[in-house]
Amino acid sequence: MATLSLGNQTIFTQSGSDAPVMTANVDITNVDLTNITFREAVFSGGYKFQSGQGVFTAFSPNNGSTWLFDIELFSKNIAMDFPTNRWTHTYTGYYMLTVNYRHQGGDVWCFLAVTKNGDSEAVGVSGRTGSANSEEKSRTLMYRVDSTSATYQLQGWGQSNQSIGAGNADGNTADGSPDNPTWTYSGLTTNPTGGGTSDPAGLMFGCSIYRVGDL
Repeated sequence: MATLSLGNQTIFTQSGSDAPVMTANVDITNVDLTNITFREAVFSGGYKFQSGQGVFTAFSPNNGSTWLFDIELFSKNIAMDFPTNRWTHTYTGYYMLTVNYRHQGGDVWCFLAVTKNGDSEAVGVSGRTGSANSEEKSRTLMYRVDSTSATYQLQGWGQSNQSIGAGNADGNTADGSPDNPTWTYSGLTTNPTGGGTSDPAGLMFGCSIYRVGDL
């Protein structure tokens, strides 16, 4: 661990190839922060509606089911690998993840975990709750990132196999109508539509991740 000190006060610490970290000994009340980079990180995305692909298994026994991602609305310092449904972080720290979705299946106990380098090591879990059929759900969990080379993924555990999203019968309509909002989308990496002319806009499940603090 390298340090930079002035007047017996440590100003910065630095380890390995990590970026230097300013300590709490520095008074930044009158510092110009314009060109200082903070270690924030965000991701917004999920799985979009598509004709004929309205359901995927989101909860299963044992180590659970890996949640599928196929769209990024925007991100910073979090890189999603869509073929594997895994992501990596530029910075270590504590992160908050939220998801919202429509549950398909019977009322069983379910909960979510973020796992590291596969599906067997959980680094954060949500509350364990029932999931009745066709209910809208929102779940939140905090997880720990201690490696910028490790991969992370979202796993859903349930007492039995359970799915999320719209049924295939209405996979290409929204509430009986193919009409979509007339919004234009600004600043998004990808527009939240399925790509087909009758695919409804929006996400079958939405996910947000953001960094909340250092280790």
